[in-house]
Amino acid sequence: VSRTAIPRIVDILLDMEALERGEEEARQKRNALGMSRGVVGIRNQYEVCRLNAAKALGEFALSPELAVPALVYVLDDSSSRLRERSANALRKFGKQAEPAIPKLRQLLNDEVKQVRSSASIALYTIEPITDSSIEFLAQAAKKTQENTGRYAVDALGQIGPRAKSAIPVLQELLKTENRSAQLHIQKSIEKIMNNSK
Repeated sequence: VSRTAIPRIVDILLDMEALERGEEEARQKRNALGMSRGVVGIRNQYEVCRLNAAKALGEFALSPELAVPALVYVLDDSSSRLRERSANALRKFGKQAEPAIPKLRQLLNDEVKQVRSSASIALYTIEPITDSSIEFLAQAAKKTQENTGRYAVDALGQIGPRAKSAIPVLQELLKTENRSAQLHIQKSIEKIMNNSK
């Protein structure tokens, strides 16, 4: 490379850096706008607006101090689609969504299966693993006719040896006549037992 070319190469690199910085700033502004619209839209009178707002809050997953309370607010909404979408959005915040745990636990008894399933997945991704959460999952695993039970069985297996206290419940569930369910439960028991060696 000739000496006269070096300043031009430096200029090009600086221009590229400025362009990338500009794109990043634009992306951040779009995200901030999306978050603010989501927080405001969650209280809109029209269901479609509330659904889109919950979706946006989950997709951007920014500003948990604003988004999490807004999403918790609509976990009581009369729309089952909105309760489901809000639970799905909350799981994207991970541990930052801990204020939602009491409401999500209530949704495990929702009349709509999809809401119960979304709430159980959200709880698994948000809630710290404690003895009480293991007991809670063990009780949820008893709901064998629903996805909630299946997700709880999966979660217990993924927790591993800390879930040893749930083994009696899982062994009781093995008495089902459903061969597929038996294999599923057995797999989780093996994960708990194998990991504890």
